[in-house]
Formats: sequence, structure tokens, C-alpha cells
Amino acid sequence: MLPRAEALPNPWTRAGDGATPPCASSPKPPLVLLHGVTGSGRIWRDVVPLLSGQHDVHTSTPPGHQGGPAIQRRPAEVGELVEAVERYLDQHGLCGLLLAGNSLGGWVSIELARRGRAASVCALLPAGFWWDTRSHDRVAAHINRTRTLARILRPATPLAVRSAVGRRLVARTLLAVTGAVA
Repeated sequence: MLPRAEALPNPWTRAGDGATPPCASSPKPPLVLLHGVTGSGRIWRDVVPLLSGQHDVHTSTPPGHQGGPAIQRRPAEVGELVEAVERYLDQHGLCGLLLAGNSLGGWVSIELARRGRAASVCALLPAGFWWDTRSHDRVAAHINRTRTLARILRPATPLAVRSAVGRRLVARTLLAVTGAVA
């Protein structure tokens, strides 16, 4: 015979052990969405309403990203971003959570899971899985080119994305490093 529902422990809460803040009590499982290297937590604004009926959704913006705190030292390392997100999780009492991350956010999600901070991870095109210096250098150069191009083209972007051709050119430029766009 199964125990009654109220007798089951809530998997989304934990008792404080003194060193770690207790988990916030929520009837819905917490879901943290982590963005890619050139984004911010705002990138998820259209997705949050779709998920918030079933999850307590959080969109953290780590240091060095628009809307996030300043980076303490350059170059920033992924471990520092992971620690910043861990501080966010602790400040908001989030544990036993679901993580979803794109690109850099996927890498951070996987690192958080390695540290035991996630019940589940969905990593979309996670960064950090290159295995040689040449691949790493190619990705870093692409990021630098994309940042420079974004800065230069920012005034024209709203006009460019109004047309299908403009959207295709923007997507091709941003995704060229993966070879996913013909």
C-alpha cells in the first residue's frame, strides 16, 4: 500500500544544516534557465510564461552579462560563473532543482549538476566540450567577432530582423561556427 500523499517528503525542500540555507518551500519544482554567452536572463522572457504554470521559474544573469554584476577579474572563468549561480541558488533557497541552459548556460548547468546542485539538467548545445586548443580558439574567435559585429550593427538590427532575408542573415552570422545553417 502506498503512503498517503501528505506523508511523502517534498523533494523540492531540504532542511538547513547550518552551512547551507534551507530550500524555499514551493508547491512547484524550481526551474532555473541559464542563457548563453552573449545573452542575459531576459532572453527567456517569452518562455517563462509557458513554464510558470508547472514550475517556479528563475532566470539568473551571471557576472559579465547585461543586467548582471560586474566581473571581478578578467578573463572570467566558467568556475567563477558556476559559483555566482550557486550563490544565486543559495540566496533564493533553491535546491533539488531542474536546470535548463543554452550554450554557456548548458555548460554551467552541467557543472552545477556535477556539484550535486540539480535533480535534472537539460543542456542545449552546451559549450565547453571542445577537446583541442584549435577548437577552443575557433570558438573564442567567433565569440569575439560576434560581439564586435553586434556592437556595430546594433542600430540596424530592428530593421534587419523585420524581413525573412534579414533574419536568415542574422541567424547565419550567429550560427556559422556550428555549421548548422547552410
